[in-house]
Amino acid sequence: MGLAMILHDEVGDFVAGRSVVVSGLLHPDEWKVLGLTEALSWIKKIGLERVEIEMDAKLVVDAVNSSVGIDSIF
Repeated sequence: MGLAMILHDEVGDFVAGRSVVVSGLLHPDEWKVLGLTEALSWIKKIGLERVEIEMDAKLVVDAVNSSVGIDSIF
C-alpha cells in the first residue's frame, strides 16, 4: 500500500510531492491517520512551521480538531 502527499505554496502552485510505501493490513481510517502522521513528519523534516493540511477523512479531521475525546478506532 502507498501513501501520497503533495505540497502547494500559498497560491496553490505545486512545490513538492512525496510517496511512502508501507505494508500491513489496516482499517481505511487507520491508513488515513498513518498518512497524516507521515505528512506531519515530512513537514517537520523540511522545516515548515505554518501549514494548512487538507484531507478527505472526516473522522480523522474531527478527531484532530476536537478538544474532547472522540470514540474512534485509533
